[in-house]
Amino acid sequence: DLTAYNFALSAYAKGKQWRKALELVDDMKQSGVQPTVVTYTTAMSACTNCGQSAKSFELFEAMLSDGVEPDLVMYGAAVTALAQDGRWKRALELLDEMRASNVEPNAGTYNAAIAACNKGGQWERAVDLIKDMSARGIEPDVVSYNSAIAACARCRELEKALELLDDMFRLGKRPDRVTYGSVISACAKCGKWERALQLLDSLRELGCAPDQIIYSSAITACVKGGQPDRALELFDESRQKVQPDVILYSGAISALGGQWERALELLDEMRQNGIEPNSITFNAAMSSCEKAGEWQRAVAMLDDMRQHGIEPDVVSYTVAVTACGKSGEWQLALKLLSEAQNVRADVALYNAAITACVKAGQWEEAVDIYDRTRQKGIKPDVVTYGVAMAAFAKCGQWQRAVDLLEDMRKDHIEPNINAYNAAI
Repeated sequence: DLTAYNFALSAYAKGKQWRKALELVDDMKQSGVQPTVVTYTTAMSACTNCGQSAKSFELFEAMLSDGVEPDLVMYGAAVTALAQDGRWKRALELLDEMRASNVEPNAGTYNAAIAACNKGGQWERAVDLIKDMSARGIEPDVVSYNSAIAACARCRELEKALELLDDMFRLGKRPDRVTYGSVISACAKCGKWERALQLLDSLRELGCAPDQIIYSSAITACVKGGQPDRALELFDESRQKVQPDVILYSGAISALGGQWERALELLDEMRQNGIEPNSITFNAAMSSCEKAGEWQRAVAMLDDMRQHGIEPDVVSYTVAVTACGKSGEWQLALKLLSEAQNVRADVALYNAAITACVKAGQWEEAVDIYDRTRQKGIKPDVVTYGVAMAAFAKCGQWQRAVDLLEDMRKDHIEPNINAYNAAI
């Protein structure tokens, strides 16, 4: 009977057996037992808890088709499923549908909708939901603020994230490690190292110890803010406080700049400690070699990556091609460009190849790469145009050099003094 079915569904949900849960719902219908709100809610939870958000929402829609009226819990489960996929528009529509059905959303429903906006990169709507909660007499909690702050951090809206943090203190909502992690992440994305370090101190004052993620974000903020020494100090501090992970090591290697020997030492240290480097780690170490003019080591690391089961990405190839170009190894640079056809090449990679040819006086090769860039539909930037114009000028293709000035304007790129000099 219905009770037995629902009991079995609950067991499947707890056991994370979402397929069996769906099969049981179908079996109920075929046996003439009408699923209820409890049935659908339990089956949806089984799917959502296993990352099957699309299946979960399909159940919600099937329930509507069956004429079953959803309740607050059911709506909450549906919005949670949408949040997993970042389907923020549909999540907001459901909030309106709830009210139209005289079902008032609660804090949990709002939090799920804010999470959907966060995942969908809709920071303004996430903040609006916080305001809407307050206007409707629903008090936002720490989870609400954390999701909204995370949405702001994702979109580099540091000032708005800081404003929400201030609101939490003003309203007596004690921020936690997650809150500070999101705000410091926003600082990292914006290169605001001083603010990141201030927030790190504030977190300690609250009695919360920074974790690996927070240390990593603070280190990244220092690297992007041009403070490599502070980044390395933080890395040394973090090793005394937390177990270093791949993200911490990657940040530290990025901070080393051209100190390639130290970068490779840290890479070895990771492996000795049982921490496998990822593509970001390798790219940071390669970049250190490139900055120091160690082009052979930078190129050799491409094979090192493959030996560790990591396929070089577009950043890897861009660093290697740049290293070759700086050392006059233009032929190797072009060979690497050819190898990189199996990755999603971008304008930075082609710029590195064109620059390598221009630096070596291989003007015709540079022109050829520029033409290939356009044929592949890769939009040039100011660097592309600058080196391409220099190449056209050296090849005697003055008309094409002049035409590029107009192409730059069409692409909404204002020619700089170097572009005009090349055209002249």
